[in-house]
Amino acid sequence: MLVSGLSVVKNGIRLGYPFLESIRSAIEICEEFVVVVDPGEDDTLAMLQEMRRGEPKLKIVQTGWSPKVSPQKCVLAQQTNIGLHQCKGDWVLYLQANEVLHENDLSHLLSLMKEHKDNSEVEAMLFERLTFWADYNHLLKVYPDRFKYSPRIVRPHIGTQSIRDARSFAVFDEWSIYGRYPRAIDTGVSIYRYGKVLSSTAMKLKQ
Repeated sequence: MLVSGLSVVKNGIRLGYPFLESIRSAIEICEEFVVVVDPGEDDTLAMLQEMRRGEPKLKIVQTGWSPKVSPQKCVLAQQTNIGLHQCKGDWVLYLQANEVLHENDLSHLLSLMKEHKDNSEVEAMLFERLTFWADYNHLLKVYPDRFKYSPRIVRPHIGTQSIRDARSFAVFDEWSIYGRYPRAIDTGVSIYRYGKVLSSTAMKLKQ
């Protein structure tokens, strides 16, 4: 079984995103980790290239975020799909650049992927997103920033596409132009999100 990791980032340093920590939190159970990166206006690309020197699993796909994508937030899904189509794995473990896995959950996730590798009824695996707010001691537990079920492990070669603002996935199977949500199971695992643990300057840049 081959597991691909996937992430997308632009201006990770300016925005205070833990994009390197995000990759490190998952790469242990991946055979490859694809990062789609727009060079942006900081040293995010350089930091990824430095990381790659010591981490042969890391694969960098350099792109540019198009201002023509409308609505603009859908550029995240577009960039995610660029990376998704580069992944070779039976499963893709997708982490946004502000999301981190707990090391204690890795063996459980790997076991689930092995267990369901040949089970066509399982097309995705769901996580609970725990969003830290303002600091590392407070969680935001209200909609829309707390989602019980978010697909973060998906089968990549069944017509799977990232949709909307890359918060979810859809399967476009049998030449369908109307995607459906993938058939999924709950992992019982949480993803820790740090996109709102930012200085006021970084938060304004993010917006």
